[in-house]
Amino acid sequence: MTTPIEIQVARVLLMKGRPYLATAVWALQPVETSAPEVAGTFAVDKHWRLYYDPAALAAWTPEQMAGVLYHELSHLLRGHHARATALLGDFSDDPAANIELASKMRIANIAEDCSINEGLEEEKIKLPGDYATPAKYGLKPNDLWENYYHELLKNAKPIKFSLCGPGGCGSCADGKARGYELPRDDKDAPGISEAEGELVIRKTASDVQEHARSRGNVPASLKRWADNLLTPQVPWQRVLASAIKRSLASTMGATDYSFQRPNRRNGGDFILPGMVQPAPNVAVIGDTSGSMGEGDLRKIVLTELKGICRALGQGALTFLDVDAEVHGVQRVTSEKQAKLRGGGGTDMRVGIDRACELRPKPSLVVILTDGQTGWGDVPPAARCLAVVPKGASATPGWMGRVEIEL
Repeated sequence: MTTPIEIQVARVLLMKGRPYLATAVWALQPVETSAPEVAGTFAVDKHWRLYYDPAALAAWTPEQMAGVLYHELSHLLRGHHARATALLGDFSDDPAANIELASKMRIANIAEDCSINEGLEEEKIKLPGDYATPAKYGLKPNDLWENYYHELLKNAKPIKFSLCGPGGCGSCADGKARGYELPRDDKDAPGISEAEGELVIRKTASDVQEHARSRGNVPASLKRWADNLLTPQVPWQRVLASAIKRSLASTMGATDYSFQRPNRRNGGDFILPGMVQPAPNVAVIGDTSGSMGEGDLRKIVLTELKGICRALGQGALTFLDVDAEVHGVQRVTSEKQAKLRGGGGTDMRVGIDRACELRPKPSLVVILTDGQTGWGDVPPAARCLAVVPKGASATPGWMGRVEIEL
């Protein structure tokens, strides 16, 4: 599909002052639509397709169009569709419940818009029309959109301020596909998968951090978003040190002799045996089941895998992507090398069994999961550590457990 010149200009304007958004901006695929839900505006689905009404191209200035692009991208970058699904749930067979859910979806979209537009105003971004902000609804500034949502549920003011059409901002805001949205694998305008979208988000966050280090002129809220996304919560150096200590029944530090070439600074005419520290042999299981939304894959699997790789330094680890079966066994030195396949049921036991069959046997098996799995009663042959969200289901006594905030 040919991208209208107006959208091309808006892309360039947006990236001109914010080059760190380039990956995300170019990931959006424009799709023309005459759907009434998108009348006079833009909408985006969770597969990174931008649905536009041609009338909006004539009505908005290039600066306003760049602002709306930034607004819609923000829904995707902040993972709103996964967060809204976790908060609101999905449609059911109950018509009355579905009507109530549709109303809540609209309120959630406005709450998200308040959070986004507040930041855009601080960046002096131009937006068309009378758009939603916390101030217009009497909400406190700089809060989570989930908190705005709960306040708006109690708010008597009508829900009216929005950049969106009657159908809201699209499934990018709540994960619920609209009638005008194309299938992900549409041959003319294929969307990107969750895993591909995750890579776009993480690359954008990495570019934000790099721009902040090299130039410093990044909005504070965007820098916090990138840091929160990419910074592991688990102190992996300490965890891996403990794994070595337990598995080798020795203290950390020099624990074995080696005749490898010594450091020349030590001097001397003789090569004497020195003491070396063993490296941990780590296997990491990434839960890729259907219960893991994009936010969980990002925060639990990729971010903590990054932390483990950094703690190991130059050493590689074995990564297994697992739902109810093991989809792959890979040697990786970076989270960027890990393939995430799955989307089915959940049974981390098959991953643990496979990890214990590795040779040499791992000194530690780390399971990055939402905890919605059976574990079994029999301890496996290797020491195991589950990394789960705070408040997740109980894990067995033979397994270590670390909780993280999502």
